[in-house]
Amino acid sequence: MFKYRLLTMNIIRKYINMLIETLNDNKKLIAICLALYILIIIVSYIFSYNTIVSHMDAFNAQMMPRVNTTTISTTHIGPLGLFINNSLTVIYSYIGGILFGILPLFNILYNAIAVGSQIATFGFLLPNGSLSYIIYLIPHGIFEIPGSVIGSVSGFILFKFIWRLLKDLKQSDMNGFKERISDSYQKNKPIFIQSLILLIFGIILMMIAAPLESYVSPAFRDLLVPL
Repeated sequence: MFKYRLLTMNIIRKYINMLIETLNDNKKLIAICLALYILIIIVSYIFSYNTIVSHMDAFNAQMMPRVNTTTISTTHIGPLGLFINNSLTVIYSYIGGILFGILPLFNILYNAIAVGSQIATFGFLLPNGSLSYIIYLIPHGIFEIPGSVIGSVSGFILFKFIWRLLKDLKQSDMNGFKERISDSYQKNKPIFIQSLILLIFGIILMMIAAPLESYVSPAFRDLLVPL
């Protein structure tokens, strides 16, 4: 039993060391993606706010009857459902990296637009709705948003690996296709490993965020900004 525990601790320690190195190697890309995420949230909020104001009558007719049943919460899904949904988003972003990085970029844009538009919408639906939604986001958002961004970054790095793999394969002067593939893979293997390390980290962040979103965020919101 002690042997397996020691082995587990060694694996965790090795992963943490590799994660720190990976984060340092890709800190610029992570910072750019996070900045883009925040920028899109702001733009989405402004656009959604102005759209609602300019179509206030239609908005009131459609949305105001739902005010009494509106809640800023996803607890009905449960932590397991949230974890599965969010983790699948991370995994899809990673796998989608093979499509020239389009899907990871789409993941950043889609999620940021959703957050910005929800902040604007709740601001019109409920008293202190925008503030309430932002407060609701804080406990789980500090893990979920970085997890989503990290998932996209892992997809970008996977695309980087594939790009360099094909580039080195084309330029290789070794004889035999199998040998050229092996040589190119060995040269770029560290990039592939980094993509997997970030994929796992993104899933871990989503695992932490799920129970917080179910149990902590609603209580935190109600404590600070009761509706």
